[in-house]
Amino acid sequence: MSFSTVLKNVYTFAQILSQSCTETVKHWDMKSINNAFNWASYCEQVYDHVKDKPLCDNLEKNLQEMTSLITPASCLTLDVESLGRASEILEEKLVLNTHLKLEMFEKMILQKSDKSVEKSRMAKKFHHLSMLSNTVEILGNMKREIDGDDSDKTTHIPQQSYILYNHFKQQAHIVSRTERYNNYVKSILTRLSEINGMGIIICLIAVYEEQRIVKPSTEDSNIYQLIFSWLQLLSNENPIMLLDIKKDILCNVAVGNVDFLNLYLQCLINWGNCMKPDYSHKYFPKLYLWRMETDWSNWDYKHLLEHFQYLCQFQIYLKNIVFSGLNKLIGNDCFTIWKDVMKDLQRRHYLDKG
Repeated sequence: MSFSTVLKNVYTFAQILSQSCTETVKHWDMKSINNAFNWASYCEQVYDHVKDKPLCDNLEKNLQEMTSLITPASCLTLDVESLGRASEILEEKLVLNTHLKLEMFEKMILQKSDKSVEKSRMAKKFHHLSMLSNTVEILGNMKREIDGDDSDKTTHIPQQSYILYNHFKQQAHIVSRTERYNNYVKSILTRLSEINGMGIIICLIAVYEEQRIVKPSTEDSNIYQLIFSWLQLLSNENPIMLLDIKKDILCNVAVGNVDFLNLYLQCLINWGNCMKPDYSHKYFPKLYLWRMETDWSNWDYKHLLEHFQYLCQFQIYLKNIVFSGLNKLIGNDCFTIWKDVMKDLQRRHYLDKG
């Protein structure tokens, strides 16, 4: 069998392994599961054939780059050593996937229990998962206690952001073609944004700032440029996805990164510029109300003001930038939304001081 055929077959398993972590498995039947484990068995045979041989290094290099081609984009990584544990890795991902039908889960366990070795390994696996479940529950309780404590309002960078950032750094060494790597990173970001992962994406900028302070590198700079260019495109095409992130996350990242602060403020400015005064009803104490004239119909003046208020309350540095920017926007214009925003912020400031 040719080397290219082996790679093609292993790629098939990589796709199956990637799917085993997703909702796709809810459509799997026993035929699908058996087929997946057959491919895993094939990979284990490949491992037995190539280990400790010159061919191993070439396979390792191709395997790692190959995973960047998986569609849809995935953070899955494969190396030669993992091929030797293909069945175990697949099994673990399926056991942890809550989308797998209970019926399929039970049948899979029954099949494994026919072999004493497999049965022993599965018992250890379930013991480990049981301990993991208890740990998650304890951590969840701790998190709820911490969230209930208002003494510390600092938003910490989620661990997922560190993991994803390090994954991007790892892939930069693996994927040889720049264009392929860039497309891979953007595909991951797009996919993550579609499953409510915008907070994780934004915090990648905070991770970059940490890396830049500790040990700046061209590699980190390239990753940052990819992430930020993706965010710029998003802010133009779908700014609501950006503005819908928790304000404490937005402000924390904005404090540490001028580029993101300017991007955030520009989104708010674009939002305000889309509003027009509505005189159709009497609005006390004003004779008008600022309303949207675009598809952002769910975003009103109150929500816009909340963003500016949060920025001003978050840190004096941000407050000074906001007030300076608003003064420039107002200019010599006697009637503008920014004049009302400024007045409301000043009123809020005096109320807070009082």
